[in-house]
Amino acid sequence: MEYSEFAHYDLGQAVAHMTFQAHAMGLAVHQFRAFDRQRLADDFRVPSPWEITSMAAIGVPVGARETHTGTGTSRERRSIRDVVWC
Repeated sequence: MEYSEFAHYDLGQAVAHMTFQAHAMGLAVHQFRAFDRQRLADDFRVPSPWEITSMAAIGVPVGARETHTGTGTSRERRSIRDVVWC
């Protein structure tokens, strides 16, 4: 099988479109990369040269957004000066 140099770009586009579709259906999406890639590949017998690159949880959050706590759950936005330098 020939490897495409655009595979990761194509994956990003696919996840982005999947996210928009899920949102249109009233669902939430959380893409993540913090998982044991090798163990999943072993458990699911993913053949070489394929690789597990990303995962996404899709569904309806339990409870209102305001009740979610923890890292990355704040709905407050940083000011432009906090994220851009000139």
